[in-house]
Amino acid sequence: MSNTYNVVITGQIIDGHNIENVINGVAKTFKLSLEKASALFQGNKKTIKKSTDQKTAHKFKAALEKLGAVVEIESVNAVKHSLTLEPIESKSNQNEVIENNEVVENANYHDDETTVAYESLNFISIITALGVAGIGSFLWLQIAIAFELEIGWIAWIIGGAIGLSVITTDSHGTGAGIFSGICALLSITWGQYLVYDHFSYGLVPTFELMKQEFDFISAIFLILGVSTAYKLASGFDES
Repeated sequence: MSNTYNVVITGQIIDGHNIENVINGVAKTFKLSLEKASALFQGNKKTIKKSTDQKTAHKFKAALEKLGAVVEIESVNAVKHSLTLEPIESKSNQNEVIENNEVVENANYHDDETTVAYESLNFISIITALGVAGIGSFLWLQIAIAFELEIGWIAWIIGGAIGLSVITTDSHGTGAGIFSGICALLSITWGQYLVYDHFSYGLVPTFELMKQEFDFISAIFLILGVSTAYKLASGFDES
């Protein structure tokens, strides 16, 4: 029979970390109330994941240590067969276990990483991303006017700038990624509209001209810009 493991928070924090930041980070990451998160750091050991495999146990440990918590992994079989002279605590004083639906289901783990993808999108990130998207459209037009042609790589730069604007304002996760991708799509499309409107001189309807000029290469750069914004804001590159 393969070994199973418990993941235990010791109640202590790693040197150099601030207790309030650690509690807030744990609460935000695992979608716990501040009261429940604070209860994990009262100096007593608390098991937060019971009887799991070694890989999952180390994922929990790495994620919590990244937030500043001191974590131990205990072999369930070793615990069951160990002898102790310490008195057995009453049931009411035993370490409290956080239910799986509060930790496991709320923490979005990547199979090939030991990181947690934060699921958040704040107001500042929304405003910042929209502002960067607007600037991107304006720059798209100005560059096209200056060189009298569209430079496809600008789409990738716009997508990257939007994604970075989101993660640098403390938003991460799938929702943030989708929002960033939409902003990139709108920015690039609006920039193209402004360019074609400028160069059509009113002789051809702008949307008609856009449809005529849109080709495979245009689609590639559009996808590149949108996917870059999504991946950056989703936090897939976090370590």
